[in-house]
Amino acid sequence: DDETEVSLVYGSKTSEGILARDVLHEWEAENFWRFKVSHVLGGVIGEDHVKRHMPPPEEDCVLFVCGPDLMYNALCGPRGDPEVTGLLKKLGYAKSQVYKF
Repeated sequence: DDETEVSLVYGSKTSEGILARDVLHEWEAENFWRFKVSHVLGGVIGEDHVKRHMPPPEEDCVLFVCGPDLMYNALCGPRGDPEVTGLLKKLGYAKSQVYKF
């Protein structure tokens, strides 16, 4: 049986801008021990959000990053660059743990 846990940190300018908000909250309610959603509204996904809502880099984990270029640059470096820079590198995540798409 698969026991994968998923944590989603979702940044949006407003709560009205959250894509599939109802679906995400349904999944979280149905799978509360496996799926957690944290919203960052009107701001930047920062170090505190990553530390509080993502598994630490020492764990067997994978982070998927998707969003605008400014977010990529701050979190992990440009989308087309396979190297990890920015906040995720600072926190110790390895290239093999970060997927940019």
